Amino acid sequence: MSNYHFIRLSDWAAAVFLGEHYSAATMSRWAKTRQIDQPPIKVGGRWMVRQDARFMLDEPTPTSVMTPRCYWDIKAGK
Repeated sequence: MSNYHFIRLSDWAAAVFLGEHYSAATMSRWAKTRQIDQPPIKVGGRWMVRQDARFMLDEPTPTSVMTPRCYWDIKAGK
């Protein structure tokens, strides 16, 4: 049995982004494009997400620990 606590995506977003309000379409896009680490699951037509999930940026950021090829591919937008 899983020990993870799932909450509604809208409740998670309200807790993570204090003072911000996002539309259902925006949150659904986050879920579908895997911008949330611990990907949400759809239960009965609603997106549910682990309480400890994190929002991920949609574009990778080059770092010095990457291989040179990976670094330049990201910089070039590949």
